[in-house]
Amino acid sequence: MNMKHNSATTRHIRRTATALLTVAMLVSASSAWALNKDDVLRLQSSGLSPDLMVQVIRASTDPVTLTPAEVDELRAAGVAQPVLDELCMRIAGGCTPGAAVPGVGPAIPGVGPSLDAEMQRQQQLEQERLRMEQERLEAEAAAMRQRIAAEQAQNQQMTGAFQGLATADRAYDQGRYTEAAAAYNEFLTSAGALPSSAEYYEALCGFVRAMHARDYRYVIRSRALEAVLAGPSKPHFEEMFGILVDVSNDAQFLDPRFEELGTFPISGLSQSFQDEFNFFLGRYFWQYNDSTRAIALFNNISDGSPDKAKAHYLAASMLLNEQRNQDAYGQFEAAIRRASETGNAEVMELAYLALARIAYEVGQYDAALYYYQKVEDLSFRHPRAMFETMWAYFMKQDWERMLGAVHSLHSPYYAVRFWPDLYVVEAAAYLAICNLDEAEDTLLTYHDIVDPIREETNAFIATATPPDYWNGMTGYYDSLGTNDPIALPLETVRYVLSQAEFLNRLEFMGQLRMESALLATDAASLGTFGQQADTQLTSDLQTKEIEAGLEISMLVRSFAQELDEWNLHAQTVGIEISTSRIQIIDATMEGQGGGEAGSSVFVLAQDWQLWPFEGEYWLDEVDNFRGGITNYRSDTTGQCINPAFSANLSEE
Repeated sequence: MNMKHNSATTRHIRRTATALLTVAMLVSASSAWALNKDDVLRLQSSGLSPDLMVQVIRASTDPVTLTPAEVDELRAAGVAQPVLDELCMRIAGGCTPGAAVPGVGPAIPGVGPSLDAEMQRQQQLEQERLRMEQERLEAEAAAMRQRIAAEQAQNQQMTGAFQGLATADRAYDQGRYTEAAAAYNEFLTSAGALPSSAEYYEALCGFVRAMHARDYRYVIRSRALEAVLAGPSKPHFEEMFGILVDVSNDAQFLDPRFEELGTFPISGLSQSFQDEFNFFLGRYFWQYNDSTRAIALFNNISDGSPDKAKAHYLAASMLLNEQRNQDAYGQFEAAIRRASETGNAEVMELAYLALARIAYEVGQYDAALYYYQKVEDLSFRHPRAMFETMWAYFMKQDWERMLGAVHSLHSPYYAVRFWPDLYVVEAAAYLAICNLDEAEDTLLTYHDIVDPIREETNAFIATATPPDYWNGMTGYYDSLGTNDPIALPLETVRYVLSQAEFLNRLEFMGQLRMESALLATDAASLGTFGQQADTQLTSDLQTKEIEAGLEISMLVRSFAQELDEWNLHAQTVGIEISTSRIQIIDATMEGQGGGEAGSSVFVLAQDWQLWPFEGEYWLDEVDNFRGGITNYRSDTTGQCINPAFSANLSEE
């Protein structure tokens, strides 16, 4: 096999060498004579590839001495089409490349290009390129004309828009706020001004300013915040911030983007503005229970700020929720001092009540009583302070003062207040000193007053839907001054109205209704914004009414649960009264009398007095009554004694 392999290799090398020699000879001679048919056949027989044969033919500088007939003979001899194409290009007069020869199969497509065809193709390509270039230039010219026309139209539009801004400014100055807002809004939505441009900012602030003057809050909340978030370097930053504060208060607007305000450098602005800014942002974090950031902002408020007392109070409330009572106590005291200096009675009373409740919770009832007495008689918080004072005396078992406080709470000055536990606690106090008749009478009064309210409230809950709760509350306002009945008991309604969260909700709903009424007039003038705002507000009102109904439902159910619980307490007191009567009867039958009556003599302050008879009240003395009642509970046995037996003992 090696021999065969070597022989084959040798033959291949010999054949290649011969072909190369032939090529060399032809190439070297190509400048002296031209190629003929025999030369071509010799090249083919030498084993040259068609591409190499084409190169040899192209190397000749003289015309090829072939006729078209000889080309056909070469085709019949099996000469490759690329070689024939090259020969046709060099024959004087030319021939037809790839033409069929009779008796020979179809010509094989060649790869050698025709010079004329190539030139023609290049001309066509150039013409196509020129045509496309011309079309491109024409398209660019048309686009430029369109841009110029658009810019001209935009310039005309902007010119008109700027004239509209001037018109809006005049309308605002003349108090035509809806007209001004419509013009500002037209610029914002149609003029094409970039949001980063000074013109856009001026129009935005003008719109917010005009809508705010028109008493809108809820529908402008996003744009008011957008104007403020433009930054403190803008000319209307302080004005827009003041409007945002109103929007936040009246529309209960809280937005996570408020946190961005904390990154603004405001140290260069006035101290009064910094105080207002820090209080607003601190209150935002207070509402989200972020005590760290809230208290840090509250601490940055200067002592001269009217918000400093409120800041101390809010900080104290957060510390109290975190059970940091000592820190909270210090903040409440600071709030009282600052409120006293600025005449802020509201914060002062709230702080006193808070301190009283802290003392009450830890059993320091005398301290609690001290703080409760700080609430002014004419304050609307005074009834609550009196009620909690009654409880402090009850916990101290200071029955005379406790019953004096109860007498005050029954006065006409507190007639609109309803405390279902008042009668139960009063009966329990009478029971504690074994005034059993008074205890029973008080329980009877409790059942006469409270049972119908409890039953009617529970009956309403059994069938009510969320809209029913909302309608029940609005029906109360609609019926004021009339004899029309309301769905809920009056005491239940008053309980709901006493809850701060519902009052806030009610105020918020009032704002939404007012803006809805305004939009009924202004929506058409405000264009797309007015239509969208009207649609959104209508939807939000429906949603908020459902939410309000659910909130009222929770409050009413809580009230009903409280009534049920105090009804159980009343039953317990009633059972204990009956038990005490049985004990008195048993002791009397045994001739024991039950022991000695406890003393009712207390060392009292001079501003305390016995009420002369039930039903007499004086406003300046309403929280200074005490009861002159004998204690019939035995100090020895702890049981009630027979009052008649006690009187006999005292006569002896």
